[in-house]
Amino acid sequence: MAVDWVRAQMRRDPAVQGGFFSGSTVALPDEAVLSASSDVDVLLVRDEPGVKLGKFRHRGVLLEVVPANPMPAVGRPRAPLPQPKPVIRWTPERSTRL
Repeated sequence: MAVDWVRAQMRRDPAVQGGFFSGSTVALPDEAVLSASSDVDVLLVRDEPGVKLGKFRHRGVLLEVVPANPMPAVGRPRAPLPQPKPVIRWTPERSTRL
C-alpha cells in the first residue's frame, strides 16, 4: 500500500523521486501482521525540500510520511556507490502487504 501511495505521488509531483521504508517495519518478517495502530514509516525522496505529511491512512494502512534529504544529499539513482553496502531487498509483493 505504501508503494502505491509513493508511485501516485511521483505521478503528481515531479519533485518526488521515490521513497523508502524506515523504522520498525523494515525488520519485520513477511508474514508479520501490523496492529491497526501501527504505522509504516516512509521517507519520501524529493529533488527539493518538502514538508512532513505526518500520519494518515491510505487504503487501510497507517502511513507516516516524512521528507528525506533532497536528492543531491542522498544521491542520484544512477550514480555509483563509492562502496556498495548491503541493503534489505523489498519486493513489490512484500511491500504491498504492509
